[in-house]
Amino acid sequence: MIFVRRVSHLSVFLLLAGIGSPFAKCQNAPATDQQQKLGDIENRLANVTAELNQTRADLDSARAEIREMHQLLEEVRSHLVPAPENSAAQPQPSPMETTASSADARVQDLENRADLSNAEQAQINQIKVESASKYRVKLSGMVLFNAFSNRGNSNDAHLPEWASPIQPGRLRNNIGATMRQTLLGLTGTGPTLLGAQTSGEIHMDFFGGFPASLYGESAGLVRLRTGNVRMDWDRTTVVAGQDAPFISPLSPSSLASVGDPPLSYAGNLWTWSPELWVEHRFHDQSHAGFAFQAGIMDPLGYAPQQNQASPTPSAGEQSFQPAFASRISWQNATSELPAAIGVGGYFGNQQYTNATATEVHGWAMTADWRFPITRRFEITGEAYRGDAVGALGGGLLNNIVYNGISINTSTKIVGVNSAGGWTQVKWHTTPKLEWNLGAGQDNPFISDLRRFAPPFEYPLAWNRVSFGNFIYHAKSNLLFSAEYRHIVTRRSSGLPYSADHVNLSAGYLF
Repeated sequence: MIFVRRVSHLSVFLLLAGIGSPFAKCQNAPATDQQQKLGDIENRLANVTAELNQTRADLDSARAEIREMHQLLEEVRSHLVPAPENSAAQPQPSPMETTASSADARVQDLENRADLSNAEQAQINQIKVESASKYRVKLSGMVLFNAFSNRGNSNDAHLPEWASPIQPGRLRNNIGATMRQTLLGLTGTGPTLLGAQTSGEIHMDFFGGFPASLYGESAGLVRLRTGNVRMDWDRTTVVAGQDAPFISPLSPSSLASVGDPPLSYAGNLWTWSPELWVEHRFHDQSHAGFAFQAGIMDPLGYAPQQNQASPTPSAGEQSFQPAFASRISWQNATSELPAAIGVGGYFGNQQYTNATATEVHGWAMTADWRFPITRRFEITGEAYRGDAVGALGGGLLNNIVYNGISINTSTKIVGVNSAGGWTQVKWHTTPKLEWNLGAGQDNPFISDLRRFAPPFEYPLAWNRVSFGNFIYHAKSNLLFSAEYRHIVTRRSSGLPYSADHVNLSAGYLF
C-alpha cells in the first residue's frame, strides 16, 4: 500500500509538470525591454516572485517524494531481484526506475527555469533610468555630508585651499556643515561605430555658488563638472568633452575636498576645461607598455566672467588658436596596485587687448607617477613647471603681471613663472580601510611678482598644504572619513598666514 501511495503521488506530480510551468511565459516575456513603463515591470516582478516561491515549494516537495521513491525501489530490488551470477551482466532498468529518472529530468528542467527567472529578476532590478533611446543609461553619484571646523581665515569655509589675513571685525574660528559636494552622474553606452564602442557621461555637483536668498548658504547651485563622449577601440581612444587636463590625470584621495580636487592651488593642475584628445596604447590590457596622448584644449584665461548671461572671450580664446597638449606614459601589467609614470607638455597663447596687442605664451611641462611600494602601500604624485598657467590651476592665482593700465600702449604684460607639485602615500590597512598622507605646494616666482610696483592684484607668493585622512568603506556603497588639513600661505610682502581644517564626512554611493 505504501508503494502504491508513493506511485500515486508521483503520477500527480508528473501530471502537474506536464501541464507546464507559468514561468515559460515569464521567460519569453521581454523583461529587458527598456521601453516598457517601470510600473508595469514592477507589477510583473511581483507576480513572478509569487509564482517563483510557489514553484520552489513544489520542487522541494517533489525532491522529498523522489528520495522516498528511490529508497523504496532499493528495498523492492533487494527482496525481488537476485544478484546476477555474472558480474559483467547489466540489469535492465525497471519501469518504476524509468519513471523516477524522468521525474528527475523534469525537476532539473524546473530548476533551470527558476534560475533563469532569478537572473531576469536581478536584471530588471538594475533598471534605474528610463532612456528615450534603446541604449541603457546608468545613474550614479555620491550623497556626501561634510561637517567641518576651521581655525584661522581661509578663502572658503567649506573647502579651504589657501590661508588669508584676518579681516577687521571677523572672528578667526568657525564650524559648519554642508551637502554642496554631493555628486550626480549619468553614463550611457551607445552603439558600435567604425568598430569602436561609443559612450558618454556627465557629472554635476552643487558647488556652483549660492542663491541670493534667505538660507542661501545651505542651498548650493548646480554646476557642471565634467562630461565627455568617447569612442574606444582595442588600443585607441578618442575623447571629446570637459575634464581635468589630460596631462595631469591624477588627484589625491579625499572626501573633504570634492567640490575642487584635493590640493588645488597647491601643485595640482586641475581646471576642468573643454578638450579633444586621442590616446593610442602600444600594448593590450594584460601587458606593460607605452601610451601616447595628443590633443587640443580650450585656451581658457584666468580672468573671471563679468556677465552671467553672455560670456566674453577669454585672453586665451582671443589668441584665435587652441592650446596644444601631449603626454606619453608607461604602465605595468594590470595588477592590484598598478605602476605608471608619465610626462606631458602644454602650450597656449594669450592675447591681451591693449593697443600693442600683447601676446603672452603660456606653457607647462608635467610629470606624474604611481608606484606600489608593497601590496598595501603606494605613492602617487605630480609636478609641473610653467609660465602663465593660471588657466590650468597653477601659479596660485597669478597668471600675468603688468606695470599699468592694461589698455594703455605703454603697459607691459608678462606671464608669471611658477612651479609646484604634490605627493601622497596611501596605506591599505584592510580591504575596507585606507589611510592617506599628502602634501603639495604651488610656488609662483617671487621675482616675477615683484617685477613691477605696486605688487600684482593677488600677491600670493606660495601656498603649502598638508593633510592626513582615513576612508572607511563600511559597505560597498557606504563611506566614512575624517581629515585634518594644515595650510600655510605666504604673501609677496613676506608675511605668512596659516589655517587649520578638520572635516568629518559620510557618503553614500549609488
